[in-house]
Amino acid sequence: MYPIYQRSRKRSIRNMGWMEDVFVERLAVNRGVGALWNEMRDSVGQALMEYGQRTLNLAVVPAFRSTDCQARGRFCIRVVKHPDAAWLEIFLDQANRVLKTAQEGGVEKDVCQYRLGDQGLQFYTESEEAGVTPISIESACRKALEKFMLDPFPAQFRDGQNIAVV
Repeated sequence: MYPIYQRSRKRSIRNMGWMEDVFVERLAVNRGVGALWNEMRDSVGQALMEYGQRTLNLAVVPAFRSTDCQARGRFCIRVVKHPDAAWLEIFLDQANRVLKTAQEGGVEKDVCQYRLGDQGLQFYTESEEAGVTPISIESACRKALEKFMLDPFPAQFRDGQNIAVV
């Protein structure tokens, strides 16, 4: 989370300040979204690196790589699975403040939302049962990547065999 926003505590009776809050919040989100995205991109890179380390010595396991892409805007990364060249795009929908994914030929799917919290920008989920629940960048990354990368789980990985952590 990024501490980039603080509401003015001084308000007069005539000026309640809600309009100013709207503009200040929008400015803070616009300024902080790049840093939030950089953290997400780093988390994706870390997940790909850890997968590669754990599956290095396994035969017939797909490999993954990521690249920045502009397909869905400035904040988009494409993860490609080799050898079949399937891909998953992870991106921020800035208009709706949502982290989304899309696969080739597929429909966009919401992963989670982001908002300005007390400590800055944060990802969160919302449900009727739990209400609004902040989640870490790593959790948001996991929600975006897990099914694409680990379904099916590498069959050759059995009970910790072939672990190739460097």
